[in-house]
Amino acid sequence: MDAVSYLNAGEGQKNILGTGQLLPSLLNLMNIISLPELNLLMKMPDIVKHPLLRDNILLKLLQFRDNFKNFTGRYQFQTRDRKFLMSAVFDNGRVTATMKSIDRPHIKVVFKDDKALRNFIFAPKPDILGAVLTQDVVLEGNLNYIYKFAYMAKRLQLIVTGKI
Repeated sequence: MDAVSYLNAGEGQKNILGTGQLLPSLLNLMNIISLPELNLLMKMPDIVKHPLLRDNILLKLLQFRDNFKNFTGRYQFQTRDRKFLMSAVFDNGRVTATMKSIDRPHIKVVFKDDKALRNFIFAPKPDILGAVLTQDVVLEGNLNYIYKFAYMAKRLQLIVTGKI
């Protein structure tokens, strides 16, 4: 079963994207934002009139890149049984998301099972320390990386939903 199908297995679970693929979508959006070609959009006359620019969302997304411009981090998210496995590599302004294991992650987030993963991802206010205390999540590596990721994820969510 692939990661998207695995996340979709939760009955009735929804997220802001409505498809049960919040984490993969979030990492892929960060990947798209990191592309240098995104700067070219700002120079196209038809794009400048687009509602995304009118509401400054595209400009905010371009500014969002500053969060990982000079940042290097290797993240791995998985369930204990490894049915769900996703990794993200931040490398000085570029983001690469993959559905496989990576060597030497700075932080590995291991969820107890699929229920713990869904509960965490779909929580209105995810609490990583609370999840660790209830033993739904095990963190391996430097905890500063998970706080950096949580900040970037929340900031990106606020930009996309137009709250900032």
